[in-house]
Amino acid sequence: MIFHVQAYASDKLYGKALNNHIQHLPDDCWVIVRDLDTLPLTSHAIQLCEEAITDRPDVDLFTCATNRVYGQGLSRESDIIAHHDNASRLEMGDKKYLQIKGCVPAFFWLFRKSLWLDNPFDDLPIISGNNSFDARWTKDKDWVKVRICHLFIFHFYRLNKDKSDYSHLK
Repeated sequence: MIFHVQAYASDKLYGKALNNHIQHLPDDCWVIVRDLDTLPLTSHAIQLCEEAITDRPDVDLFTCATNRVYGQGLSRESDIIAHHDNASRLEMGDKKYLQIKGCVPAFFWLFRKSLWLDNPFDDLPIISGNNSFDARWTKDKDWVKVRICHLFIFHFYRLNKDKSDYSHLK
């Protein structure tokens, strides 16, 4: 079973907010943590997550594709239909669960609760020193094997702001 968590923390203690939700879920479940400003664009999102879990049981953490492309900046495309078309093309393509190393942005995470039980989120602010919440949980960890699942979600993430604007995290 897959449970969805979209937590909010006005005090910016996002990990603590997630921990407060996840602790109540069954220990044998999978969890999707998704930012509040994200949107699956097809009706197959959960099916694709279930397929990823079945296809790659060795993976600890799945993320997905988005209009915020790894290492290539942010898409400024505001036409949601164009993003829907991208999502549909990705679903129809070959399933390639690409591996990711380093920080995995927390806009979409799919993981077993057992992973969280062994590695709960910290109670630090979203940005603490030079580290972000997502980097602290995923970057350079020996325990995490990360793949991109066959899913595209739209992430509003600073679409109307400069790409270096982090004011929402402070």
